[in-house]
Amino acid sequence: MTNYKLIIIVFSFLYLGSCGIHNKSYSKNKNWLEGTWTGIAFQIDLSEDNQWTIELDIDIEKETYNISYPSLNCSGNWKLIKYSEDQATFMEVIKNNTSVCIEHGIIILSKIDNERVLYSYFYNDGVNSDGKKATAFSTLEKNK
Repeated sequence: MTNYKLIIIVFSFLYLGSCGIHNKSYSKNKNWLEGTWTGIAFQIDLSEDNQWTIELDIDIEKETYNISYPSLNCSGNWKLIKYSEDQATFMEVIKNNTSVCIEHGIIILSKIDNERVLYSYFYNDGVNSDGKKATAFSTLEKNK
């Protein structure tokens, strides 16, 4: 019976130790997001003025995700919802000029390579309350 308890304790420590190692390596997966990204978005549900600029500044260490749409005079921040080695999903909250920019949205960044990501924007259009109406796309490039 004592050997059985010892095996359980050793296994538990090994399992918990491996979880800590896994979490550390998993947190490094966000590093591809780090930096300042810029691009021009194309909005598919507008007939006029369907292009706008994007400036995104991500600081992984400080966990800040600041977004600006300079041509629309809107800005705000993102909250990281989930991420992997090649994709991240954010909740966007626009802080100013919400008469021009939608206050809440979902953004998915998909890694193309170390210098480019695909930006996909989704929002709740009032009909589809799931926040899955895709409306804008861009390829953002990392500033050097």
